[in-house]
Amino acid sequence: MPAPLHDQIVQAVKAACLVSPALAGGNVFDDALDDDMPEGVSEAIQIGMLDSQPVASAYADLEWQTVIRVSCKARRDVYGVNGKPSSILGAAVFARLTADRTLNGLADTVGQPRMSADNSLQHTRIGVMHLDFPVRHRTPRNSIA
Repeated sequence: MPAPLHDQIVQAVKAACLVSPALAGGNVFDDALDDDMPEGVSEAIQIGMLDSQPVASAYADLEWQTVIRVSCKARRDVYGVNGKPSSILGAAVFARLTADRTLNGLADTVGQPRMSADNSLQHTRIGVMHLDFPVRHRTPRNSIA
């Protein structure tokens, strides 16, 4: 049985972030939607599915609207000449995911993300930029794979 399409989409986002040169020094983690950041790492990307719901049904297919959260984290996240490191990392993720809006044919389209900052880790000096990408995709009516 193939992996659920939702999981394949998370893996495709991860793969896009790991294309050479890998973003965040290759510190890209999937299904890690918590606030932890590995010690000794200056930047990290965490990817996971926030939610998914069917939005339309046509013939034998079920169309889904899935939200994939990409959290860009940076230590010592202070404004510099080029902006905050977490925002710069977010811009790089945005460029990667909008370069192929089908995620190698897995999705109908990757939409424009909702962006938000997470200030709950300010006491740790870790800055977080969340990008919540809406992804439209299809599965057979009787499956999520």
